[in-house]
Amino acid sequence: MRPSVVAGAAACGVAGVACAWSVAAALRVGPAAPSEAGAGGGASAAAVTPLAPAGPGADEPDLDRTLDRDPFRSDRRRPPRRFVPPGTPTAAPRVTVPAVSLTLTGTVIYPDGGGLALVRAVGRSPVMVRVGEMVEGLTLRSVARDEATFVRPGGGFVVLRVPKAGG
Repeated sequence: MRPSVVAGAAACGVAGVACAWSVAAALRVGPAAPSEAGAGGGASAAAVTPLAPAGPGADEPDLDRTLDRDPFRSDRRRPPRRFVPPGTPTAAPRVTVPAVSLTLTGTVIYPDGGGLALVRAVGRSPVMVRVGEMVEGLTLRSVARDEATFVRPGGGFVVLRVPKAGG
């Protein structure tokens, strides 16, 4: 036989023995090894309490309670308040921005980069506003497809979008 075949067979034999030993060691259950805390006078393994009650039927009440609160039942409703885990920092208060009383009806974009927006103030007729003109205290800065950007007098931007059908 060739030496390479002999070496390969020997390697397979060693690998098989190592695999069998690993499987046997994994399936063997022995006493728990003492921990460093147990050896140093701290809590021992005997002081460990189980996480769940032991014995037949000990967890049936939890199972029944879980099944009664089926998350897919048809009469389930959203809770009145969103769940926040204990210890979670509260969100910073929101800054209220005065509402804009304009609705964007449409836009026209010129080839040279300018354009105009057709806006409607609450209770009024629609008005055409060119870039640089003012309406309701806002100056039209730029126009894009179905979108107009206005500048507030004190700074800050307001972006209006044409409402989509049905929404």
